[in-house]
Amino acid sequence: NCIFMACTAYYLLDAEKVRGKKILYLLADCLVVSVAFLLVYVMRGYEFSKILICKQFFPTTFEYNWFVGCYILLYALSPLLNILIKKLSQKQLFLLDMLGVIFYSVLQMLLSNSYYYTRLMGFVLIYFLMAYCKLYLPKTITVKKYNRIMLVVSSILLVAMIGVSNILGLYTDTFREKNLYYCVFVNPFIILIAFSAFFLCKEWNRHSNLINKCASVTLYIYIIHENYLFATYTRPEYFAYIYERFTYRNVALWAAALALGCYVAGLLLGLLYTATARKWVYRICDKVSIVLENAFERVYSLFQRLE
Repeated sequence: NCIFMACTAYYLLDAEKVRGKKILYLLADCLVVSVAFLLVYVMRGYEFSKILICKQFFPTTFEYNWFVGCYILLYALSPLLNILIKKLSQKQLFLLDMLGVIFYSVLQMLLSNSYYYTRLMGFVLIYFLMAYCKLYLPKTITVKKYNRIMLVVSSILLVAMIGVSNILGLYTDTFREKNLYYCVFVNPFIILIAFSAFFLCKEWNRHSNLINKCASVTLYIYIIHENYLFATYTRPEYFAYIYERFTYRNVALWAAALALGCYVAGLLLGLLYTATARKWVYRICDKVSIVLENAFERVYSLFQRLE
């Protein structure tokens, strides 16, 4: 999540306007995947409440795909955020970033949901941190040596923090569930890992059609992997089956196998969707976009007359 946000922020900082069609495309992709999963589970004999079935038709609204919802909001706000960033001095932006790191990164990692934190707030924090790096550290972020050091050190510190917490959790309840707080995308060490990894990859000038093809469907991999029905029903059933047949002795390997399987399945299904149904879905979105734009212009004209 954090790496994707680092990439997104870097390129959105140059954006001056929002494409309404892109937002509709994202919403439509989430809807298609959600409804497709619903149909598959119903055909397999699962029974759901009417409320749950209705929610499957509004996956973004009900936060079944919270990351996509936050991304859409950030994308819609990006031109306004860029105006604000340009009006801030270097010192003001640095101060804003430091306050954000303290209140919504460090304290969020330690306390969870502190100072009215929301996921969108975390997205905005990463956006402003990337803004400072891009505007005022353009040469530094291209130095591979610095990025490699930051990547290695932050990775070691993250693993050490989790390891120490696990050990202390054996003796005190205070640290027993701390690792749940650490696994947030605004964890300062995770942010450092994401930024350094992005800056290193950005300087990699090799071109690969295979990588570009896989990257083009990463959204679908995420939507499929994080589908509500899959996470609520199939994933627990998978681990229950593993426990009954093999116990949890090698649970880490089984978890890795599930992650790999989800990635491959998501990749293949994403490629299939882009090659078949997506063009029809996007055509419908284009027509809806025209209708919404015309409606907006009419409402705006009406309010102009009231002046």
